[in-house]
Amino acid sequence: MLYIQSSHRRERIKIFQKAVDLINLIYDEGDCGFCYYHLCELYIWIVNRYIELKDYEKAAEYLDRGLEHAKKYDELPDKTIHISFLVRGYVFDVSNVYSGYEGNEMKRELIISTNMIFIMKFVNKLGLKRLLTNTNHLQKM
Repeated sequence: MLYIQSSHRRERIKIFQKAVDLINLIYDEGDCGFCYYHLCELYIWIVNRYIELKDYEKAAEYLDRGLEHAKKYDELPDKTIHISFLVRGYVFDVSNVYSGYEGNEMKRELIISTNMIFIMKFVNKLGLKRLLTNTNHLQKM
């Protein structure tokens, strides 16, 4: 049963990575514009799968990638004219992005993932194996 769950999580990671690859194919010049948000989101989903697999090194690696794209999204100019071949000339205008609530969902996800990595590393370091096997409730936060 554990192998099946592990295999399923690894398959999800591959699916998310394929989505990242597709975005990178479309924006081959790195001018992702709004898709920086989606890249951040995909990396956070990968982080959560690695946390479930208790692979905290990989989770931390992908968390860094997610944070990098979140920062790029936050630093976007008001308008971006794409230069990548498939979207050349398309103008991304930040004023067209709508958020119906105050706050940032990705920021919340990043904080949760960062906290989970810290907690799991701490628990693992202390050798609290029983707590490690009982963390499903933490991952649903």
